Amino acid sequence: MQIVTEFMAERGAVLNPKKSKIAVITEGFDFLGRHYRRKNNVLEISASTSKIVEIEQTLKSLIQDYKRTTRNLIEKVNYELTKIYRNHRAEDSYMLFRHIDAFVTGLFLERMCAKRPKWHQETIRAHFFVRDGDRYIFVLPKDRTVRIIQLAPLPIKKHTPCKKDFNPFLDKEYYAALQYQREIQKTNGNFKSIWDRQDGRCAYCGQPMLPDQDVEIIEKLLGQGHRIRNLAYIHKKCSYDTSKNWDVLGVPVDLAELLEDMLDDAPDAESPYLELRRFFHRNKRTTIHLTFAEIEEILGDKLPWEAYFFESFWFDATSDIMSLLWKKEDFQAKFFCLTYPHYDISQSWRSQGYEIKSLHMETDRVVFRKEVRDTEYITLPKALTSQPLPEHIAYEFHKLVTDFIQRYGL
Repeated sequence: MQIVTEFMAERGAVLNPKKSKIAVITEGFDFLGRHYRRKNNVLEISASTSKIVEIEQTLKSLIQDYKRTTRNLIEKVNYELTKIYRNHRAEDSYMLFRHIDAFVTGLFLERMCAKRPKWHQETIRAHFFVRDGDRYIFVLPKDRTVRIIQLAPLPIKKHTPCKKDFNPFLDKEYYAALQYQREIQKTNGNFKSIWDRQDGRCAYCGQPMLPDQDVEIIEKLLGQGHRIRNLAYIHKKCSYDTSKNWDVLGVPVDLAELLEDMLDDAPDAESPYLELRRFFHRNKRTTIHLTFAEIEEILGDKLPWEAYFFESFWFDATSDIMSLLWKKEDFQAKFFCLTYPHYDISQSWRSQGYEIKSLHMETDRVVFRKEVRDTEYITLPKALTSQPLPEHIAYEFHKLVTDFIQRYGL
């Protein structure tokens, strides 16, 4: 106990004498809601008895005392069950999850019997429950896709053993790497500019990077340095796909082809027109009228002088402006220099689906219109709409569509 006390004291922690004791691992002990016991040289970790009682009391009071609609009750219970799963999925928790599933089913059966005392129990079971193998699942009668989730079928995460000679509190490199990974996940600091540049979309698959998904930072051109301009965000699962492009000798392959759209010479994060692009990204209107002064207010800076003299500034890429200017005006190349030679202001709205409808140079005004391209409506097949579907098919289809809507932010 003295050794542990001294070890913790160096790290600014003090043991509570009332809660601290020396335990025999083969007999087991409870700690933070879990029971630890070594049996046959295997450390078994499960929910403690007191934690199970606490879970039962929480679910019982919620289900028995809830006063709002059944739909809302199902949502509340599913929220609690999700928390239980997340807290105990790393334990030997299969029997615990089966117990909770049966306990919740029993509570809902009691609630429905109390609300409809004249109904036979078999009638209530047929009306409010569906059968899945040997389990009964409580559902909303009018929409059986709304149902209580089952914990027992969910996967239990298996952890690899800890390294006995590794101390995360003393390993500074490990701590620095952990902090670095957390900053990546939270898109803090310099990583925010990369996130904004990609509009929160994966550079590999192009899909949104959602809050509950793990992300990675990779180099766009391997070997060109860990600089902001050479970095891109991708899904962690996508990094497994990119790893297939390393050859057998371990020499990295150029990922330029995979990240073609990210290899602009002038990243948006450094563009003087970044705030204008954000304006169009946030805007939901089909038609937008802006004066040059309003555009300058959005940018927080003056427009380049070319904006007031040349229509080509608003329409063409920067590589074309020079030739147009020389044809339109009697300039000599050695005296002429664009304010921002590497940036194209039209990408601010083109990247967000807008085109210029009309440009009025005499009144310093421009009108933008949303261009809807490569879109179409979906007509559901008659097989899904012309007949009642079996409950398990309807439930599976509902979950599939819900996941699809969340994935693409529809």
